[in-house]
Amino acid sequence: MSDFSSLIGMKLKPIKFKVKKKKLLEFAKSIGAKQPEYNDPNDPIAHPAYANAYVLPALMSINEAKLPDGSPLIKNPLKILHGGQVYSFPKGAPPIKDKDKLVTTPTIKNIELKSNGMLVITCTAETVKADTNDVVCNSEIGIVVMPGGF
Repeated sequence: MSDFSSLIGMKLKPIKFKVKKKKLLEFAKSIGAKQPEYNDPNDPIAHPAYANAYVLPALMSINEAKLPDGSPLIKNPLKILHGGQVYSFPKGAPPIKDKDKLVTTPTIKNIELKSNGMLVITCTAETVKADTNDVVCNSEIGIVVMPGGF
C-alpha cells in the first residue's frame, strides 16, 4: 500500500471560472433565494451557495495528482465520492458578480487510508478574483475514494 503522506501540501491545478449573470439568476431561482441582491436582473451578486459552481470543478484536478513514483493517485475517477464541504467568505471580500473571472486553487490538506479500505482526502481551496487577487472564498472539501479507485 502506498504512503500518501508526501502528497500533503500538494497544490493542484488552479481552475479558471467566468461568472455569468444568467447563471447567477438561474441559481438564485433554483434554490428559492428571495433576497433582492441575488435576483437583481441588472446586477445580481452570487448567493453563498453558488461557491459550489466554481470550487467543485477545481477540486476535480485531484485526478491529476501523482504519487512520488509518477503514477496517478486516482486510478478510477468513477470511484470518487463527495465527502462534504464547508465554505467561508473573508470579511470585507468583494461580492462575486457578472463577468468576474475567478481562480480556484486546491491544496491537499490531509490524506488517510481508513480501515474500511476507503481513501479520505481533505482539500482546502482558495478562490480569488483574477484581476485583483482578492480572496472571495475559502473552502474545505472532503473526497472519499472507494477501493479500486486509487
